[in-house]
Amino acid sequence: MAPAGARLARIATGAAAVALAVAVAVRPVAEGGGRAGTVAFVGGMGVLLVLVAVVRARGSLVAWGLLALAAAYAGGLAGRDGPIDGGAPLVATGLLLVAELGYWSVELARTGREEPAVALRRLAALAALAVGALALAATVLAATAMPLSSSGLWNAVGIASAAAVLALIARLAHTPPEPDAKADK
Repeated sequence: MAPAGARLARIATGAAAVALAVAVAVRPVAEGGGRAGTVAFVGGMGVLLVLVAVVRARGSLVAWGLLALAAAYAGGLAGRDGPIDGGAPLVATGLLLVAELGYWSVELARTGREEPAVALRRLAALAALAVGALALAATVLAATAMPLSSSGLWNAVGIASAAAVLALIARLAHTPPEPDAKADK
């Protein structure tokens, strides 16, 4: 049986993941217009999948829940006229947090333990990740709102940015795992 602290951490992370899934699912329903029923159904399925994932400790269901939530958001935007959705950075950050908290809850169900110091560091890292993701998404949104120009400088900045992102992805994909500290002893 898992220690009480780990059970509470599992409940807290699971409940937070489901609550954020609900928040992400509700937003596009308000924007859904004539598609509100379909968007609500797909978003509701996403919430249900995240809920079942954390209750039954099924990590793969977290991914399917995220897919349904993202599809509901896209459905809420489809056919919409008007400016870019200013809430997109919040939705993106919400999806990130649903994933992280959902998988954390599943992990706690499987391991049955969580050291308080480790949990606090992980929570701090998650908060920093969320703030960084929100800032990055807001920056991208602001950049898309800028009027386009045929300036060679802007084209160079865009090409350099795209190359930097691809280089970072390639680097992360080829980074070898760190050696296990316990194996060295």
